Amino acid sequence: MGKILVVGSLVEDLISSGPRLPNSGESVRAKAFNKAAGGKGANQAAAIARLNGDVTFIGKTGDDVFSHELLNALRNTGTDVTHVLRKDYCSSGVTALSIEQKESGNENRIFVYFGANDEITIEDVKFLEETIEEYECLVLQFEISWEVIEYLADLAHRHHVFVVVNPAPSMKVSKEFLKNVDLLIPNEHEAYDISGVHISNDENLNMDEVIEAGKKILSMGVKNVIITLGKSGSFLINEEETYHQEAVKGIKSVDPTAAGDSYLGGLVASYFNGFSLKESMRIASYVSAIVVTKMGAIPSLPDVKETYELMVKNNDEISEKFKKSFGFALDLGESLKYFKDVILEETKNSLDNLDYDSLKQAMELILHSEVNGGRLHITGIGKPSHVAEYMASLMSSTGTPTYYLHGTECVHGSAGQLVPGDVVIAISNSGETLELKATLEAIKKNQCKVIGVSGNKDSYLAKSSDVFLLAHVDNEGGPLNKAPRASVISEIIVLQALSIMLQSYKHIKKEQYVMWHPGGKLGKL
Repeated sequence: MGKILVVGSLVEDLISSGPRLPNSGESVRAKAFNKAAGGKGANQAAAIARLNGDVTFIGKTGDDVFSHELLNALRNTGTDVTHVLRKDYCSSGVTALSIEQKESGNENRIFVYFGANDEITIEDVKFLEETIEEYECLVLQFEISWEVIEYLADLAHRHHVFVVVNPAPSMKVSKEFLKNVDLLIPNEHEAYDISGVHISNDENLNMDEVIEAGKKILSMGVKNVIITLGKSGSFLINEEETYHQEAVKGIKSVDPTAAGDSYLGGLVASYFNGFSLKESMRIASYVSAIVVTKMGAIPSLPDVKETYELMVKNNDEISEKFKKSFGFALDLGESLKYFKDVILEETKNSLDNLDYDSLKQAMELILHSEVNGGRLHITGIGKPSHVAEYMASLMSSTGTPTYYLHGTECVHGSAGQLVPGDVVIAISNSGETLELKATLEAIKKNQCKVIGVSGNKDSYLAKSSDVFLLAHVDNEGGPLNKAPRASVISEIIVLQALSIMLQSYKHIKKEQYVMWHPGGKLGKL
């Protein structure tokens, strides 16, 4: 699943509901009151995270009590909030939301104070010029400064990052901005404000008007348009096709807040997990259908299990593909099965993709160093540091004396164990960590050769290595596809293969092997 960046608003929703909305000058006794974290940007990020998307959110809060509630609500969904800023002496965004309870479904009216959301500046997000390429998708809405929105869309487009825009609250936008948008997701009112084409969607949806509005927007430079139509579903228009996705039937609306945001979140999470746009629209319709049956924005967002259960209830065949992609998040039994399936597949791929020529080059580099009095060291940052310790022990026990080099202490004195002509095996899944770059610089300055092991053949480590060994995996086998599992196994397989080649080349005899293992069962050989 690709990394997704959402930049937008955080707003605390104060929600009152009653039998009807008050008239001018009138007070109506509310039947219920709730408060919940929201804001279009936060809602969309949380919706993506709840479907196990790898999502980072950038926004700004005030220094009030709502700041903590907003941040905690987002963090609890699994959203990365590292880059959420705080504005001193400022209020967080707040909405006063009134809901009229009707038999046909509730309606809402919203009064918004954006507070700290209006304080986000280009300077606040300028660091993205160095990191934007880490993301596959950027999601924007119109509840922050327009100059920031324009700047980010242009930045992402220039770096070939897929740009998704929800043009809400509705406003006129320029063709220059729209040319940077890969997917625009307006409702029928927002589509009218951009295209000038009215869409009839009261009793009967006028499909011709939807298509006309979509094509008018396409002519302005947007690559894909999905118009959301409430109970009438959603409509995709691009140069290749038009497609109507019906809404889920039999759903009674309790609170329509965040329906559109959850739809976008469900669509983006699915699309960047390998589903087509049409399949993603289908999944998104289930996500938004669940949201409107509950009160509040972020608290109402469904997880994978709840979404899957509604698919099954509707006998939707897409549920099986959804289960296969998100199965680890359904229950403990499914999690274990998913893990086993992934590890079996990734282990087989690692074995099948062992590159004899690269392994032989690595072996020869080590042997050449040994002949000239050099030694072998292994280092890694984070989890690979544990792989490095294990492999140093294994290599030493099979005829190649090897020393563990501490990944971060290397630049604080441990580089003293290196002498010119030594070889260092450096392990990193990404091959891009800052600590590793500093360690590699120290290794090179000490005139040592590097054998790189990474899952990224285009990484800094790969380009800095004298010999590179690929240990690539597509899936780690667990929730979020983040914690190193399959990648650790792949790194071990590659280095065990290298140890096999070294041991075989040296023709290690049983008697010699026992001398290195005098204790335990091996010593009794």
